[in-house]
Amino acid sequence: MNVHPKKKALVLSDNEGLSRVIELALKGRIEIVRLKPNADQPQQWNAARDVQLIVLALSSHTSEPVVALARAALVDCIGHVPLLIISEHSFVSDAETHIAHLDFPFTIDKLYDQVDKILQAPLDGPRDPRPPGLCAR
Repeated sequence: MNVHPKKKALVLSDNEGLSRVIELALKGRIEIVRLKPNADQPQQWNAARDVQLIVLALSSHTSEPVVALARAALVDCIGHVPLLIISEHSFVSDAETHIAHLDFPFTIDKLYDQVDKILQAPLDGPRDPRPPGLCAR
């Protein structure tokens, strides 16, 4: 995986261990901010401003991406910040809305490949302008 020193990714997961694995895998290659359940939301949002990627990792077959994004107040980011959803529920990635999918379970190499592909993509399209709030620049 390439190093992206000026890029920041937000990691959100339904599983603390999975979130930690992703953080450790990407650490040193990209700045990582993990949203933690039941933490001080405003403080987390301040740490997560200006992200170039949201990684939503769902380990439970009952977890739904839209519900997880809504609980974290990230729904407004869809289409403005690239989103990598790691889930056992397959769906087709959508380049127009900057939504990519990685099957769960996954390998670290596949995670690296997806993150590189997303971060090297052009910044045009519906990604801009960003809505106010967490996704603001």
